Amino acid sequence: MKRKLLMFGMVGVFAVMLVTAALVTYYDRHEQEITSTSPIVLSGENSPEEVFMNTDIRGETITIENLAENDINIVLTYEAEEGITVSYLARLELYAKETVNWTEQGEPKEILYTIIGEDFIVENENSEMVINYIEPSDPYTGAFRKAEDISSSFSGEKFWLVPSSSDDNTDNILDSWTPESYYFEHDVIDYTKGDSGVMTIPGLSSIELIPIYHVGMYEGTTTVETIAQPIA
Repeated sequence: MKRKLLMFGMVGVFAVMLVTAALVTYYDRHEQEITSTSPIVLSGENSPEEVFMNTDIRGETITIENLAENDINIVLTYEAEEGITVSYLARLELYAKETVNWTEQGEPKEILYTIIGEDFIVENENSEMVINYIEPSDPYTGAFRKAEDISSSFSGEKFWLVPSSSDDNTDNILDSWTPESYYFEHDVIDYTKGDSGVMTIPGLSSIELIPIYHVGMYEGTTTVETIAQPIA
């Protein structure tokens, strides 16, 4: 009788040990709450305007900010009623450069150019330097194109400002090479012909765009939205 009781007791202790081992699968744990938000932020003033049909109106500056450390590619587009289209202008700084190491010097001059839109337009208030053109390919020939000559998309091109006297005729070829009087690109530029385009927003930085609203045969009150979409 005593032997049977002893064996029953040993089986009972073994069963308890198995249950305890099954419950202890880790020593401890730590919880971390994560909230995911968009790294791209668009901001700008909303100033209602009253305009006539077939009119172009300049909107308030739109700032596209990248809060992340890495560069992010976006598709910039817009939503508008039929009869209204939008172009976006970007700023470009151009600098004089010393001609040995080609380092920038002095204060820059600025132009505005179409980064997305149906027509490529350059706004230049530097009256003494009126030629804005894409740098010719190597070897250098002095040939250039004016903004009105551009009719298709391009990427990674260079713009210069040169004195208006640098081309005394209409052949679109510079009469001489005098780089000490030129203003050269600070960045290469892209242009997308159409109503949407891909843009790279560098990490922890922002880009400013100026919208131009083209109001055609539209009558009424509406809202135009500029949209930054992620690239899948």
